[in-house]
Order: sequence, then structure tokens, then C-alpha cells
Amino acid sequence: MLSHHPKIIIMDEPTANLDPLVRNELLEIIQERIEEDNSSVFYSTHITSDLDKVADYLIFIYNGKIILQGEKDVILENHCIVRGKNELLSDDTKNVFVSVLKNSFGFEGLVFNRKEAYDLFGEEVVYDNINLEDILTYYTRGNKSEKNN
Repeated sequence: MLSHHPKIIIMDEPTANLDPLVRNELLEIIQERIEEDNSSVFYSTHITSDLDKVADYLIFIYNGKIILQGEKDVILENHCIVRGKNELLSDDTKNVFVSVLKNSFGFEGLVFNRKEAYDLFGEEVVYDNINLEDILTYYTRGNKSEKNN
């Protein structure tokens, strides 16, 4: 059981190695505690589905540096995957991407500002929503292309 009415709870990988049933029960307890006691939880994890369930504010740390922070809903609303033809990529358009994957079929990249991407590309590309796990993957892997093009 958690302590009585803490203002902050610090948890490091609390659901690691737990079976799914117990993991969900622990997440429910954490969520109840946050709501009942108006507590804040500093929750370190590699299991992004846990964050989908309980987080409202995120700080992503990679190699000791904060690479992204903000309200979870705002992060998910602003970021999206953009897919299109390679000829649409230029030095100007590449600036809206966190990371771009390019191959002979076209490109796929994560943008951090959906509106700015739409202003640049309009209806010439496909826009897809994204989840936290994919956002983290794009932020940490960098740009890649077939034959380094």
C-alpha cells in the first residue's frame, strides 16, 4: 500500500516484470491515489502503454537530456506521421520533421507541429495519428534513408 496522502510519489519502473492483471491493478491504484489525494507521481518507465493510461504530463529523457516535455494530450495532438513522395522533401520542408525515414517508395516522418506540416504539404501527403511509443521511437532513432539518400 502507498503511504498516507503523499503530495508526491516517486516510482521507478513500478510495473516492470508484473503480469498484465497485476500491472493494471497497480495502475488503477496509482490513478485512484492521484485523483483522491491530488498527488503528483514521478513515474519512470519504458512501458509507454502505462503512460497512455495514467500520465497527463510527460518529460522524455534520452541520454541524460530532456528531448520532449508537455501535456500528454497536447503532445499527441501536435505530433503526427506524414507520408508522401520523396520529391516533396526539401531543406525547407525537412525542418518540420523530428525524424524522417526515406526509401525508394517515398518518405515517412514524425512532425512536431501538425498545423505547420499541413501548411507546407496540404493534401499532397497522408497524415496519421501517433501513439507515445512511436513518438519516442522517432525522437531517439534520428533520420534514416535507403543508401543514405
